Amino acid sequence: MRNVAKITENIPELFIYEMVQGTPVYYKNNETISDNSFGDIMGSSFLQPRLVAMIVGILFGKLDLNKYVITTNETGFRYAENSFRALDIAVFEREKVKEELLSEEYVKTAPEFVIESDIKADLNPHGDMMYYMNKKTEDLLNAGVKKLIWIMTRSRKVMIAEQETPWIIAAWDYDIAPTDKLSINMKHIADRISGSQHLNPRHYFRTFLPRFLRFHVRHE
Repeated sequence: MRNVAKITENIPELFIYEMVQGTPVYYKNNETISDNSFGDIMGSSFLQPRLVAMIVGILFGKLDLNKYVITTNETGFRYAENSFRALDIAVFEREKVKEELLSEEYVKTAPEFVIESDIKADLNPHGDMMYYMNKKTEDLLNAGVKKLIWIMTRSRKVMIAEQETPWIIAAWDYDIAPTDKLSINMKHIADRISGSQHLNPRHYFRTFLPRFLRFHVRHE
C-alpha cells in the first residue's frame, strides 16, 4: 500500500470525506482538483440521489417519527477519537439522540440503522472497494449501529450487515428489512424511478407529506 501521507499532502482539508484513526479518507476524483470545483468532486450519478430520495420518503412515510429521527445528506458520525464516518441515510432513536437534536457538531450517538448508496471515497490509498466497505461496516457495527445496508447501483446488489449475524449480499429484488415492521425492495424502487412501475404522486401527498408536516408543525 502506498504512503498515504505522501499521496494526500497536497490535498486541501475541504476534500476530506471521512477520518479513520486520524487518517483522512478523501472524496474520489480528488486527483482532478485543479480542474474541478468542490461541487464537481461531491457530485453523484443521476440514479443514486433519486434512490436515496425514494428511500427517505418511504422511511418518513412508514416509521414512527415520535420514536425515530431520520437524517440524510452525509450525516457526520463521530464514533471514536480522530474518527468519523459520513452516512447517506441514518435513523436514530429519538430518545437516545435528544440531547443532540439541535447540535451543529457531528453526532456522537450511534444510529439504529444506516443505509449507504455507492462509495464516494477515494479508494487508492485504502485498498479496494470491498476492503473499504468491510472496514466502514465493521467500524459502524462496533460503534453500536445495529444494521448497515449497502446499495450498489452499478452491480445492482445489496449488502446487509448486522451485529453477530452473517452478512448477506443479494440481488436488488431481495427484500431488505431495516426494522421488523419495514421492508424495502430496491428493484421495486428502481422500477418506479425508471417508469416501468407506475408511481402515483397522489399517494405521496396523501401519506408521507401530511405525516411529515403534522409531526413538524406539532413539534415546533
